[in-house]
Order: sequence, then C-alpha cells, then structure tokens
Amino acid sequence: MMSSRAIFIMPIVNLRRTRGISYQLLVQTVEGKKSEVDEAIAAKIPNLVFRASASKDELIFGFNGTNIAEGNEI
Repeated sequence: MMSSRAIFIMPIVNLRRTRGISYQLLVQTVEGKKSEVDEAIAAKIPNLVFRASASKDELIFGFNGTNIAEGNEI
C-alpha cells in the first residue's frame, strides 16, 4: 500500500474525555478522486473526531467507536 514511505503524519488528538475505542484510518486515494472519497468516508463515520489530508492522495480520519466491530464496519 505505502511501500515507498517510512514515516506517516498522524495528528495528535486528546481523546481522554471520550468513551470507547479510538480509531485512526489512513486512506490512499487514486488521483483526482480525493474529495469524493473524503466526503463518502466522512458520511459513513458517525463519531468523526477529525479528518486531515496527509498528502496529495492520502486522507486521515479519526473517530471513536463503542467496540471493535464498529470500527471494522467502516
């Protein structure tokens, strides 16, 4: 997936006051589809805490879930 990179930019978010499991999802998109993928994934995550752009074709989403199965559904 990201064989050419050794370092990933991951935002640090204070989630101490939140409940459940914290997830960080790194998504690599095809060229020209980044905004479409961003909106589609953000719409599927009900407890979205943050979303960021890591590069021209990578997105990072942070969210909380009540259990592991909830994170796997995304």
